[in-house]
Amino acid sequence: MVKNLKGSPITLSIGDGANDVSMILESHVGIGIKGKEGRQASRNSDYAVPKFKHLKKLLLAHGHLYYVRIAHLVQYFFYKNLCFILPQFLYQFFCGFSQQVGFPRYLL
Repeated sequence: MVKNLKGSPITLSIGDGANDVSMILESHVGIGIKGKEGRQASRNSDYAVPKFKHLKKLLLAHGHLYYVRIAHLVQYFFYKNLCFILPQFLYQFFCGFSQQVGFPRYLL
C-alpha cells in the first residue's frame, strides 16, 4: 500500500505483533507496542512504547514539539541567509556592480 501511494507522503504505522513487522518496516516511521503477542514489532520499529495509552503523548506532545522545532529552524535559516546575502547585495551598490567579492572565496 505504501509503495502504491501517489506522490511521496510520509507514512506512520503502529503494530503490536509479529504480523505487523512487515508493515512497520515498509513505512517511514514505525511504532511498535510491546504486547501479549510478543516483542517482534517493538524490536523492528523506530519507536517502541510499552502500552497503547502512551501513544497519545508520543503522537501529540512529541509531534507538536517536532513541528515547533522545525518551524524555528526554518526561521533561523531565513535569518542566516538574510544576514549573509544582504551585505553582499549592498556592497555591490557601493562597488558599482563591478563583481568585486566582499567575502573570502571559502565563505561563498
